[in-house]
Amino acid sequence: YEICLSDWSSDVCSSDLISYSQQIAYNRMLADEAHKRGMSIGLKNSLEQVADLAELYDFAINEQCAEYGECGQLKPFISRNKAVFGIEFEGTKSSVCGSVNSLNHDTLIKNLNLDGYRVACR
Repeated sequence: YEICLSDWSSDVCSSDLISYSQQIAYNRMLADEAHKRGMSIGLKNSLEQVADLAELYDFAINEQCAEYGECGQLKPFISRNKAVFGIEFEGTKSSVCGSVNSLNHDTLIKNLNLDGYRVACR
């Protein structure tokens, strides 16, 4: 069995092998164990889990929420004063940064090949 730490519902993860409630229980256990060890834990890309994990997880990382119009789904992190880190692979500073900055996300625009190029929205 493969259990994903990001984007539980993606084609490469095991959403057909474990239930959503099992995934949430596992993610909660990981957060508890990280915190016991003085570590932070973040949720990556799995927007459907935000409502269940924002209280326990320390930050969120999301790729392309501006491109897909999904950034608002990360508000539970922001409303708890927790960081949301975004990475966008399409668009320019003028087309991306206004909307993500207004949501209080810290976002970079990068090339998809992850070379050294980056534009910070803040």
